[in-house]
Amino acid sequence: MSSITIMVNGYKTQLDPLVKQSEALRKQIEKQKDPSSVATNTNAQTNLLGRISELNGNISELKALDTTSGNVIRTAVPPTSAAGLGLPMALGLGLAVGIAIGLLAAWVRLVFDPAARSDSDVARALRAPVLGTLPRVRDGREPAPLLALDNTESRLAEAYRSVAFRLAYDQRFADRRRLLVVAPRGSSETATAVSVNLAASFAETGMEVLLIEADLRTPTLADRLRSGDGTRPAWARTPSVGDGGWPAGHQISIDAGESGSFDLVPGRRVRNVARALTSVPATRLISEADAPKSAVIVHAPAVLAYADALALVDRVDGVLVVCDPREVHRADLERVRELISGAGGTVLGAVLHSSGSTGFTLPWRRNADSTAPLPVAPAEDAGSAPVSPAADLLEAVLPEPERSPVS
Repeated sequence: MSSITIMVNGYKTQLDPLVKQSEALRKQIEKQKDPSSVATNTNAQTNLLGRISELNGNISELKALDTTSGNVIRTAVPPTSAAGLGLPMALGLGLAVGIAIGLLAAWVRLVFDPAARSDSDVARALRAPVLGTLPRVRDGREPAPLLALDNTESRLAEAYRSVAFRLAYDQRFADRRRLLVVAPRGSSETATAVSVNLAASFAETGMEVLLIEADLRTPTLADRLRSGDGTRPAWARTPSVGDGGWPAGHQISIDAGESGSFDLVPGRRVRNVARALTSVPATRLISEADAPKSAVIVHAPAVLAYADALALVDRVDGVLVVCDPREVHRADLERVRELISGAGGTVLGAVLHSSGSTGFTLPWRRNADSTAPLPVAPAEDAGSAPVSPAADLLEAVLPEPERSPVS
């Protein structure tokens, strides 16, 4: 109210001099006779009247304003607590948002992580079932021998028997009884163990089994398996020597303990691996599975590391992939399936394992990187290390291997 009064008084202060000036001009116009002077004073009076009208209008607008106070609808009360969702609601909302973010992060990882993290991922990539998962051996436990079926009570031996049982009832394997065991890439130690123990498992069921070590780059089975005096099955004829120096014309009967025995055609370093694997004697050796109640298991290096396995696929047909789902990419498994299918073979299934689940470790590999290549001891140092009976037998029968670098 006081501010309006002050403004009205201000306008009146400006208005009073103008009114007096306009009254003076009116009196001068009444007394003057000169038309020009009358016209000049008339124009000045008109301007003053316009200004006076403007000031009067402003004063009228100010006096017309309603300055009465409004109605009180509700009396204000001081708040007794802070406004907001409250602690329980805030905790619940935070929990829901956290779960949503966690699920989103898990989905993003699942989509963009290339590793095959489950059995279903492996089965989907290979389009073949997972036939078994080898139990994991804890770090620090004493490694078991390569032939796990020597211990009939071990979980590892039962896992191998389970895989062999499922293969035996697979019609694709039962028709030809030829099996190629490979790993996708990296070390083939677990694939080697699977090959040996599957051979022992089939021998345990009364089958005549021939294990062929087609790893001609780092052959080791002759040094790591003990030979036996079991009788040689009639169908396991001594193979002839191939053009590339393998097959080397000899088979070793391997003692598998209570499981019986099976024959081993050991690998041998050769100059031309591809020629040796595709030779007529090698093809004839694999065809031994055509005999009744017989089976041939072939172990070859990793599919994505060398083409050795692909050279054997059209002769073996059935392929068993051994891999660690946490270490292999889904794209690698898909590529393995495509290569095997393109070569005319079929992936019968997969055997999964985790680091250290083979139950054994090579002496020179126990503290080494699992992806490093296996060292091959030179022939001159063979006398300084213990040699198995199978290796003694090979030294006596086989000619001296060529010293040329492996191609």
